[in-house]
Amino acid sequence: GDSYGTTFSTTGLANGSLHIISVTATNGVGVETTVTTQFIFQDGVLLISDTGSAGNAIGPSITEDANGTIHVVWVDDCMQYSDDCQASQPGNTGPDILHRSFGQSGWSDFTLISDTAGGTIPDGIAGEVSSVIDASGLLHIVWTDNGITDALAKDLYHRTLDPQTNVMSAITIVHDIDQDDDGDFSPFLAAGDDGSVHLVWTRRMSDTDGDIYY
Repeated sequence: GDSYGTTFSTTGLANGSLHIISVTATNGVGVETTVTTQFIFQDGVLLISDTGSAGNAIGPSITEDANGTIHVVWVDDCMQYSDDCQASQPGNTGPDILHRSFGQSGWSDFTLISDTAGGTIPDGIAGEVSSVIDASGLLHIVWTDNGITDALAKDLYHRTLDPQTNVMSAITIVHDIDQDDDGDFSPFLAAGDDGSVHLVWTRRMSDTDGDIYY
């Protein structure tokens, strides 16, 4: 079919504002199709990981819920500078997993995802992270952590966050590695329309032997 281009003015748009664009077309046999996309307008770079302390923010994972709210989780070193960190808790072992969301009210405060306070799972060094929204609207977050092994090798931790209530589930261990393994790496989450949540990751038995697990 034909291709068309269009432009629109961004004059007056506020930084961080959320916008929706819909395009509707009718083909030659009268079938109408509508495609909708949304975007956050930002003129220049927006810093969202400023915890007030030094340290690196790395490995972000981003997902969107049914209400159009954007959720960002990442690994942050701020707990290593806990006197200044606005997002973590005293006594936590850094790095940590942090979360912020962007909705109609703008950016949320920081939420510490990897906080094990009050639980039975030891706090460790958090590593790579992945996130996804399931069909019921729960945000699932999986990350690597050495809290159980207390060594360089990492296990997989999981918890959920309800975006409507900000209630988090308890942290659970998805996979507890054997002590002889080199650990779990590179988790990746996906969600099905039937409400299922799927996880794949790399498990290394040695420096030269790694496999994909599900």
